[in-house]
Amino acid sequence: MLSQTILKQNAKTSIKAGLAGAGLDASSQIGAQLTNQIIGNNGYVNFNDINLDYDSIAFSGVAGAVTIPSYIDSYKAIRYSWDARQILKNQLKNAKTPNSQNKIQGRIKKHDKIMLKHGGFQFSNKIMQDIIKNSIDTQESE
Repeated sequence: MLSQTILKQNAKTSIKAGLAGAGLDASSQIGAQLTNQIIGNNGYVNFNDINLDYDSIAFSGVAGAVTIPSYIDSYKAIRYSWDARQILKNQLKNAKTPNSQNKIQGRIKKHDKIMLKHGGFQFSNKIMQDIIKNSIDTQESE
């Protein structure tokens, strides 16, 4: 029962993120074309001349649906470890024995590794999105 609830929440998050990604892509395309028409035509806009790149919109929708829930979970892990690390640093100031200092330092290192791992995930995800997006743009221009 609990796993079904979690699955439904993840699906809702994925759908919302996918719609948001596609909506942002379409909005930016429309905004750019409107701006170009306004500048190029002395304020006149012909809505029939607006062309959308549907492949790009679909990509943004899928990319948003797939990656945003992972981004959110990763961000939460980073945030938790950051807060825990700050608390541990304060505890380290009051630790009296070398044994307790070593234990606290070990826990700080554990949280550092978690933040590094999730930060690397965030960075590599962004790089992969850029690579895929650029390869789609390159194929379309050829």
